[in-house]
Amino acid sequence: MAVIAISIVLVSSLMMNSLISADSSFKLRQSTQALATTDSYIQNAIIKIIRDPNYTGETLTLTSGQVIIEVTGDAPKNILVKSTNLQNDILRQLSVDVNFATDGAVSVSNWGED
Repeated sequence: MAVIAISIVLVSSLMMNSLISADSSFKLRQSTQALATTDSYIQNAIIKIIRDPNYTGETLTLTSGQVIIEVTGDAPKNILVKSTNLQNDILRQLSVDVNFATDGAVSVSNWGED
């Protein structure tokens, strides 16, 4: 009888650890996806600024969350592009400094997560 009880406890413990591990892996995948989404919207915002120097950002609603693009500064100077992504209750933020020179050259610096 004691062997059965110990076996049940061990099996239950293994199942619980497996569920916790699966949940952690799922959250990591979601976080990675949120960062990739945020990064792609930063790139898109830079393209929009090149095409329209008056672009100030936007809020995009996704099926799994929301991305907020903020553009501060004045072209052809340094501009800060910030993307905030709340996706499946996971928050990822990136900021990029973009410099637009008067000769049309574009340079990007300080691309990183807040």
